[in-house]
This record gives sequence, structure tokens and C-alpha cells, in this order.
Amino acid sequence: MLINNTETCSANLQGKIYVLFVVLNAASGLLAVMGNAVVLFVVYRTRALRTVSNYFICSLAVADFLVGLVINPLYIALVSLGVWVSNHPLYQAENYLWVHSLATTTFSLAAISVDQYIAVTKVFLYERAMTEKRCCLIIGSVWSFSAIFASTTFCIAPSETPKLWIACVIVTVGIPLSVMIYCYYYIFREAKSQLQKMTANATRQMSEVSKNKKAAMTVAIIFGLFVCLFTPNLVFSVFNLSAKSSCQNATLYQNWLWAIWLALSSSACNPWVYAIRCRDYREAFKKICHQAVNASQFL
Repeated sequence: MLINNTETCSANLQGKIYVLFVVLNAASGLLAVMGNAVVLFVVYRTRALRTVSNYFICSLAVADFLVGLVINPLYIALVSLGVWVSNHPLYQAENYLWVHSLATTTFSLAAISVDQYIAVTKVFLYERAMTEKRCCLIIGSVWSFSAIFASTTFCIAPSETPKLWIACVIVTVGIPLSVMIYCYYYIFREAKSQLQKMTANATRQMSEVSKNKKAAMTVAIIFGLFVCLFTPNLVFSVFNLSAKSSCQNATLYQNWLWAIWLALSSSACNPWVYAIRCRDYREAFKKICHQAVNASQFL
């Protein structure tokens, strides 16, 4: 949705476009909060789902939950107050939170892919390698690194902002993407090899390999969805380097808001991927709902 705003040279939205942006952000934020809250609640209430792999999923769900709870409302505030692309403290907070959420999401996905890689290719070492303590250490490292890396936004001059976004893309998308491509190449190759070697008597092993392969595919779908929704931001980052005037830059940032909303919407989509792909989540949610209905009948 391109907007020509060269007359006023303002990066802020106005009129019906502003209303549409607010409504879409509010809807996306609400879906992200509700959907990821359900994922976290289901894992919390279902003992069978409290596994190392699902702890990594929960880390991603927390990041997506915070996107809906904090970042979507932040963009509504920025455009409502007319302080998008300014020296206002909210805009400075936006820079920090955007980089933080991006790094947390992508590195959480990378951690999940490494977990799946070990589960499929190093079956006998998995329980020793991926303990709960080590899992918590990895999750803590991801969140700590994201917070520290995002703090660089406070040290960058406004004129260097385009270079900052390019650097962010390389670190927060390029590195995790490389890790995931490597992991999933060997995950699917190993899973295919294991399924071919198994005999008809190895039903249990075959079921476990197929389950791990499906779990890996679920995360691959989530990351593929994220890449598709994030790509427009990369395009705007490149365009930002070639902007030749303040009016061109303002128009660019005004249109960039829609690319940002698109990227944030992945946080609202992820719970639906779990629901469609993971029977364990669906069954656990149905069980919890059934228990809630039965309990309400006695009130």
C-alpha cells in the first residue's frame, strides 16, 4: 500500500489510512496475545507437554505474546501521537523493542532447529545433551543477547540508522537462517534415511522418527512464514540507503509502517500453525476446555 506524501513531507499516517493501520494493529496484537497465551497455558497445564522441545516453543510464544502486548500498541501510539520517525522517547523505545523482538524470535527459532537436529540425528545423545538446565541456559542466553544487541540502537546517530537496519538483518536474520538451513537439511536427510532402514517390526521407532520430522517441519513452516512476512522490511532497508531527500525519506518511512505491521503479524499466525500441525496441542486444549466446562456446571 504505497502512499504519496511528498507535499507535507511527513512520515505519519492520516485520515482513513491511519484508522486502517490502527485497526489492523489492534487486531493483530489481540490475536497474538490470545493465541500465544493459549499455547503457554496449555503447556503449563499439561504435564506431557513439558518437554525440552516445548520449552523452546514457549520461549518463542513469550516473544510473540510480548509483540502483541507491547509492540503493536506502541505503533498505534506512535502514529496516533504523530511522533513516528522523530526524537520522541517512544520512537527510541520502538527502535530498541523492534530489534529485541526480532533477535529473540529468530534466535529462538534457531535454537528450536538445533534441538530438532540433535533429536533426529543424535538420538542416543539427545537426553544427555538437551537437559532442562541446558535448555534454560540457552533460552536465557538468547534473551540476554537480544537485550544487549538491541541496546546498540541508543548509540547510533540518526544518520546511521539505515546502516543499523542492514546490520540488524545480517545478525538477527542472516545468522539464524544459516543455522536453520544447515539443521533442516540434515534433519530431513537423516529422517528419510532412518525411515528407509526400518523394518515393519520397528513401528515404534518409525513413529518417533516421523513425529520428530513433523515437529521439524512445523518449525520450518513458522520460519518460512516469518521470512516471507519480514522480507518487505529488508526491501525498505535497502531503499532507505538510496533516499536522496527528506521528503523521499518521509514517504519511505510512511510506507514502511505497513511492512512492519506485516512482519509483526507473524506473531499472531504462529499459534495457528501449532494448532493445525500439532495434535498434542489440540488434544490438550480440548481437554482443558472440557474440564473448564464441567467445572462451570458446579458453580
